[in-house]
Amino acid sequence: MGVPPQMSLVITLALMAAYLFALAAHLQRRGSQEVMAGAAKTSVRESAGAKHLLRGLPGNRTWQWGVLANFGAFAFHAAALAVGTVATVQPLIATQLLFVLALASLQRHRWPAVSDGLSAVAVCGGITLLLSTEGRMGLTGRPDRPRIILTLVCVLCVVAVLVAVSRRSPSWLASMLLGTGTGLFQAMSAGFMKLALRDYAHGGLADMLTDWPLYAVPVSVLGGVVLGQLAFASGTLPPAVAAMSVTNPVASLAFALFAFEVFPREPVLLAQIAASAVIITVGIIGLATAGSTREYLTE
Repeated sequence: MGVPPQMSLVITLALMAAYLFALAAHLQRRGSQEVMAGAAKTSVRESAGAKHLLRGLPGNRTWQWGVLANFGAFAFHAAALAVGTVATVQPLIATQLLFVLALASLQRHRWPAVSDGLSAVAVCGGITLLLSTEGRMGLTGRPDRPRIILTLVCVLCVVAVLVAVSRRSPSWLASMLLGTGTGLFQAMSAGFMKLALRDYAHGGLADMLTDWPLYAVPVSVLGGVVLGQLAFASGTLPPAVAAMSVTNPVASLAFALFAFEVFPREPVLLAQIAASAVIITVGIIGLATAGSTREYLTE
């Protein structure tokens, strides 16, 4: 049985977004490093260091190219969400580490290690397993706005705690904590974008412009960008990218299941979703800590 045309389109758009997100992360980290190189003895986890970073980034050419790549990624991401569900698109976005692995291999003219290949297979297998649940997860119900607002409040509280703890943590842990916060913001951005697009599909432009999800999108995107830059500059990139890449699809799936009135109760389906989440997480962590990926990300 072939892949339905609509699903093929969703996969293509999401994979394009994933590639551009991977490229943007690499360029933005290089830009962050270049800016912080001019701040002698100042850590980004200190107030002075964070201010120096955020003031210097807009004028850095490398970072500007990263922003352009991010804009392209968001455009493809929005297009994918317009035709697919959050629970389908977000795990595909996590494949950005596959593109990092491919870029690293091409740059070094050598094949990835066997363990790296197995991690890539795990990610692809987990995503395939999750995509096979499409249409059975009950994500076409009416969004529950009180639940969505409750989720937003919880996410903001968790992010505040992560930022506070990161300021007193070793660099590798700080980048991981901030990366987790970034992944939460990215998941919320996708959810709000989907809600805004749903408003447009059901009531046109007027409905979308008069509902709050549209205006929550840039706020959550900005929060993710700020935390992402702090994560990139706090330490090595692999822990940050792993945390973002794991948190984003997991939080997106949880948001999608919680935000709609219909929750899957079939034991086999729940087991399939849980198994796919575990397989994807293991694969992503393996890719983020792979030797070739780590060398490429920390250049």
